[in-house]
Amino acid sequence: MHLLEYLDPHTFRYTKSGRSRTALARSSAVAASLGLMLLAACASVGGSASEGTSFQTKLSADSALRIAATQLQIHGYTIGVRGKNMITTEPRAVPQDLRAAAAKRPVRRWVLRVDATRVLLGGTDVRVAGFLVPDGATGRGNPPEGAHRVDQEDRQLFSEVRAVAGWVRDASQRKARGA
Repeated sequence: MHLLEYLDPHTFRYTKSGRSRTALARSSAVAASLGLMLLAACASVGGSASEGTSFQTKLSADSALRIAATQLQIHGYTIGVRGKNMITTEPRAVPQDLRAAAAKRPVRRWVLRVDATRVLLGGTDVRVAGFLVPDGATGRGNPPEGAHRVDQEDRQLFSEVRAVAGWVRDASQRKARGA
């Protein structure tokens, strides 16, 4: 006997389950949608300008931001703006050994911003970004008005942003392991 038992020309049922073709189509669509959602949740790090400056942790967003603030303060940064899911440092002088990279623009200060976003299936996505702040810029915006994002063209400064992301990632991993 065949798996399918034809009842009429437009509808057929599986002999074992008794489910119609439309019910099977719906359940297949639901399964495909869930699979796509799972795939999207797992694909968090892309190959953009933020490569190497974002990571996922099992910790909550609040815990990740507390760890980021602690790591930044340990390394001499002062936390300025605190938001619901982000922190930004106060403008700070670009390190002397990195000034050659910033010479393309008349900039002597920069800020770092750490964003923490809850991931759909648990955990937190943490992103670290650096911004060059032009002289004379005022305000405590996020980032300050007129600031330019540090990208891969400024190799030395971008490697510093990656290093900051590494500090925060390593400390987050230690906390998640309970160490």
